[in-house]
Amino acid sequence: MDAGVIELTDFVSGNQEKIQLHTPAKGHNGSDMSMMRDFVRMIEREKRAKQMQLFLWKVILWHWLQKRQEKQNRLLNSEDFCK
Repeated sequence: MDAGVIELTDFVSGNQEKIQLHTPAKGHNGSDMSMMRDFVRMIEREKRAKQMQLFLWKVILWHWLQKRQEKQNRLLNSEDFCK
């Protein structure tokens, strides 16, 4: 933190991300608020990305199930899928 950098490590993938904080050269001017705002924005971006990944996996699964059901001459009902 003294260097104005936050390091985030994803222990599953091993990826590491560094966030440069907006700190002035002459002391403190409320950069804590800026740091927290940047952190919350980063978390929200990650959350949206994970939601999109989940949605895409559901679409892929739905498509795969539809093709499988077509081979059996049966249509898949979306209510059955969402159970």
